[in-house]
Amino acid sequence: MLVLERAEGSLDAVLEHEPKPESGPALLAQICEGLHQLHHAGWVHGDLKPANVLLLKDGSVRLADFNMAAELEGTHAYAPAFATPDYTPPELLWPEIDERGTRIRPSADVWAFGVLAHVVLTGSFPLPGGSTEARTDAATRYARGTEELRLSPELPDAWREIVRDCLAPTHVARAARVPDTGALLRRVEEAAGTSPSARLPRLRPRRWRRPVLVAAMVATALLGATAVTYALRDEPPAAAAPPTCEKPAVYEDEKHGRGYTAGWNSTWDFTIKRGDGGSQVREAQCLLKHLHGVTEVGEVDGDFGPMTHGAVVTFQKRAGLEADGVVDARTWSALRKADEV
Repeated sequence: MLVLERAEGSLDAVLEHEPKPESGPALLAQICEGLHQLHHAGWVHGDLKPANVLLLKDGSVRLADFNMAAELEGTHAYAPAFATPDYTPPELLWPEIDERGTRIRPSADVWAFGVLAHVVLTGSFPLPGGSTEARTDAATRYARGTEELRLSPELPDAWREIVRDCLAPTHVARAARVPDTGALLRRVEEAAGTSPSARLPRLRPRRWRRPVLVAAMVATALLGATAVTYALRDEPPAAAAPPTCEKPAVYEDEKHGRGYTAGWNSTWDFTIKRGDGGSQVREAQCLLKHLHGVTEVGEVDGDFGPMTHGAVVTFQKRAGLEADGVVDARTWSALRKADEV
């Protein structure tokens, strides 16, 4: 039997009623402490966001939902291919994926914490866009150096440098500015005006080879806890193969039903055309090239140029659609072969 503490709600629910909670800085200090404990134990959370931060009756915080958590093997861990795009660093929006999943580093959690801090302190995301897709495209452009980070003027001065460092555009830059969550925690506690947390003890080297934590590892991030209860098993459960550009996978959309994805965009009605760029363009290129064999699409680069336009026209003619070169809802549906999976 597993006994867990009862949460009163999530940070996500709090932000719906109070976009900039007065207790935000103190909550962020607790979240950062929990993240530091997790990294110190050799794990990456992989999906830090308001919905995965639980609040207890006494006002303390617990990190939750460890479905994406992964144990570090040296500098990297291997995690499932999908996380929440708004909190995913640019280098993982279109990652290389093998049979073990996506290679992820602790700096991915640092990026997510930077986004989370900006949302909690200002009520807005740090990158422009009225939708997840638009913000994801902005993050891609930011990593390429063609989009600037636009921190809200409502972000307190004490937090501005912290958030900017957490949101460095690449892993290398992020690791240089935030070498570990222990250093980040000290900065966050100072900005929040909270008491410094106790230093964590040095961990002994692990004496086992392949044990993993069960999904009920919510107890791992108990803030201020001195012990963690966990269960071991020999092998992790088998998972479905994640989608890649070369190997699109079937997924279920609540509105449109089953269809193929080459990157979990879940895009069915987002219109893209010549001159556009971003993750939607890249997924269309992947589906054209690797699901439908339209090789004249050329490079899968996320830019809707003349070759991509021509490939879309070719596909539309083949599918009996209006051959205008614009990927609209009908073309997306045909690309995803919604009626055939």
